[in-house]
Amino acid sequence: MNQIKCVDCLNFVPQEKFVQGKSVMVKHYGWCKAQSMWPAQDNDNQVAPSDAKRVKPGELAKMVPVSPDAVVVHCVQVIGK
Repeated sequence: MNQIKCVDCLNFVPQEKFVQGKSVMVKHYGWCKAQSMWPAQDNDNQVAPSDAKRVKPGELAKMVPVSPDAVVVHCVQVIGK
């Protein structure tokens, strides 16, 4: 049973937004890299992790949002930092 917070997992990707042309972290959620499927190509102001899984061109991305402080007890893909 997992006891590691999402923010302390190597699969946690913090969400960022652009404010006045600068990247700012969104502290209340991020993405689970292990469970998400990123778009086939990055869009403007969007950069997926280099090792992210991607959907085929024309398919919709399947992003899995997570709360940084959440502990997903049934997660088998957790990797502690």
